[in-house]
Amino acid sequence: MQVSKDDVKRENIKAHDYWAQYHDNLVSYSRFGANKKYYERLLTNAINKYSDIKPKKVLELAVGTCIFHDYIKKNFDQFTGIDISQEMINRCLEKKEGYGLKNFNFECVDFDEFMEKNNKKYDLIFSFSFIHHLFDISKFKDKILDKLTPGGIYIALHEPNPHYRASLFQSIDSFFYKRMCQINSAFRVLAGGSRNKILPPNFNDEIVDYQLINADYFHNFILSSKHETYKYYDFILFNRFFPKNYSFIVIKNENNCS
Repeated sequence: MQVSKDDVKRENIKAHDYWAQYHDNLVSYSRFGANKKYYERLLTNAINKYSDIKPKKVLELAVGTCIFHDYIKKNFDQFTGIDISQEMINRCLEKKEGYGLKNFNFECVDFDEFMEKNNKKYDLIFSFSFIHHLFDISKFKDKILDKLTPGGIYIALHEPNPHYRASLFQSIDSFFYKRMCQINSAFRVLAGGSRNKILPPNFNDEIVDYQLINADYFHNFILSSKHETYKYYDFILFNRFFPKNYSFIVIKNENNCS
């Protein structure tokens, strides 16, 4: 199947507009308080370990419904959240009003468009489960580095690592291996939870999670970044067999911050 950037963008807008109404109860780091605190600790630890500066101006990519608004409000001065889904942004704006998030700004915009038109620099950029939705990640690191202040970092959390998952089966069944790399559907049943029951009409999961199709390419991108892997605690039994389902990626602007 020939897939274009417009295809990926269209399917992601369609899917995430639909998921917006369920999002706060859909993703594991919102459904379970312990998971949410766990990711907050990952963010804090990564900042303390890798960043040369105390972040004040922060950007979240694919902000969704701004699940971590309380953590952000407590720790940072200025926050910008972008998302390709207007429905997600609408729910962010409701939270902004409801929770008094005065220094929060939200914008419905495509990642590439935002990076091209925006001249601001950020001390910290982070995202949850975002990179694999992109059509082309070949220049992703350069775009991130261009928007980071010297000494600042980008943190990607909850990025699926399909190459690692699939490789466990490679020696058993090469055909099954290829199917896992291409579709990843068997893992969706276990790890996706309620997401599998909440699908928009004419939904194409392969296009929405586009980098899961290009498993080797995505895996190589992860390896080219400073990264750590961590267990996904939503399904303990699942992780006994697949301990590196998700990657934790850090990209740092190494320029002198003086």
